[in-house]
Amino acid sequence: MTSEKNETESEPAPDILYKYADWDNEYHKRLITSPEVYLSSPADFNDPYDCTVKSRYDLWSQNEWTELYYKDFINKYPEHTEKDLNIAAEKLYFEIHEFETNHENALNRITNNQNSHFMNNIGIFSLSKIKDNLLMWSHYANSHKGVCIGYDKALLRDFIKNFYSEFPPKTKYIDYFECRYKSDYPENIPSTEMGNPFEYFKRLEIKFSGWEYEQEWRLAVNQNEPLYQRTVQLPIDVIKEVYLGLRISKANTSNILFELKKQNYKGKIFKAVQDENEFKLNFIELII
Repeated sequence: MTSEKNETESEPAPDILYKYADWDNEYHKRLITSPEVYLSSPADFNDPYDCTVKSRYDLWSQNEWTELYYKDFINKYPEHTEKDLNIAAEKLYFEIHEFETNHENALNRITNNQNSHFMNNIGIFSLSKIKDNLLMWSHYANSHKGVCIGYDKALLRDFIKNFYSEFPPKTKYIDYFECRYKSDYPENIPSTEMGNPFEYFKRLEIKFSGWEYEQEWRLAVNQNEPLYQRTVQLPIDVIKEVYLGLRISKANTSNILFELKKQNYKGKIFKAVQDENEFKLNFIELII
């Protein structure tokens, strides 16, 4: 049985996070040759449940709906009294939710707006906290013939944040999120704290437990408008470690080392070797 992390547990992202890549894929090569990263839309993920776990607004009570409307009115009409805002919130609740069709329309409208925002305004760079997972090397690094790139998590976040702050639309939020793996479909009851980014990003964190081996961390950008610029070029200093796969060819090894030297790369380079007594990879540092 797979373990599931308690919702209240949290830990900081590791200092270095890893991206597995296929060196024979021209887009993956650009992680080093440019270097650059691509912030994917959740619509492009291969798991249809990824980022699509529905928010159960249908389980909200009248008090939760009126609290939401009240908070919205505070922002729109700060000059009004608390009493007037409460009356307006209760009135709006009964206008929208008095009839079943109105209630369903309200639920559908909120859900559709959130889905649209998530698919169009969110950019995600998926990483892992581990560099030596046999399945990850097989699935994402061309059956151990590719590479694994270690990024300085603080430099990566800060550089991408600065990149998006230089042109409109202004970035609404950017941070790391650790995926939480569930064996059962979760009952995701949202909070009325709609402005809380961690509350909003709950659906980004939830994944089916079959993916737990990835130990995924996600760097997510949330824009106020559709995210049209998803490719971000980075300084080579953001990369701190490069791991060459167990089965990587001599030609690809030479090519990678050439590209890193051309970029004036100052980090470490390792080569994977097969452990003779356990199902695991060991790494030896290359001095070039």
